[in-house]
Amino acid sequence: MSIKIVYGDYYSLLEIPLDVAREEFEIQTDAYCIGRLYLDGECYISLDEPDNPKLDLRLIGTIERKDEKIHYIYVTNPAQSGKKCILFLARKPEVVTTVGRLGAVQILDAAGATINPALKEQLPATLTTAGNLKISIQEQAINLNVRLYERDSGYITLLTSGTRTTSGTSIDYYYGRFLYMEVCLDVTAVSGTNPILNVYLEGKDEYSGKYKTIWSVEGINTVGTYWLTITHWIFRVLRVRWEISGTNPAFTFSVSAQYKV
Repeated sequence: MSIKIVYGDYYSLLEIPLDVAREEFEIQTDAYCIGRLYLDGECYISLDEPDNPKLDLRLIGTIERKDEKIHYIYVTNPAQSGKKCILFLARKPEVVTTVGRLGAVQILDAAGATINPALKEQLPATLTTAGNLKISIQEQAINLNVRLYERDSGYITLLTSGTRTTSGTSIDYYYGRFLYMEVCLDVTAVSGTNPILNVYLEGKDEYSGKYKTIWSVEGINTVGTYWLTITHWIFRVLRVRWEISGTNPAFTFSVSAQYKV
């Protein structure tokens, strides 16, 4: 059975059958909150990066972020026949998603009759013909307190202001996909004989580990400010690379950006 996502205006439901084993299976989410609606097996998730710690969903009810989205979930689970996990994904800021407030999950027997209250000792012995437990989610019973923004925006510093005398690269930055980005290269001091500065903004192919130049400013030898407008970005990983040449060259500069997702 495959993973299913049902999209709503402000939230999504993610159903993960646990019949097959997975190791860091990637799912794109763009969620501010993850709530566990149902789990009858063993399932773990890592947030944003596969090498982040694995969180045991048996021990966690909700995961919330107010200012930054969870862009990716990496699912790990052993094979468990007939087991599943259902997650609630809030895709807008300020959606109240405490699972205790939802109160809208029904447990049904194989004939479709409601078991109420849904206590462990009252779960049915008879499953569906596919060997699954039926879950019914009543959307009208879900209370969502929503405050919407035009778009989520933010500010990132790709390279802090500092004096540099040799070529180099920044660390890799994981910022996912965004719609718009304004990049600012600010050169505030230059010294040396015939100093030359070239600056490159690069995206990384995560399979090969190779970088592609998206933007470059070359031949800089004076103080100045340089701008780049990005209207679409494919890469999840970006970095800054710079080349410095000349006799005793020194450049003081920074690279920063404003973005909207």
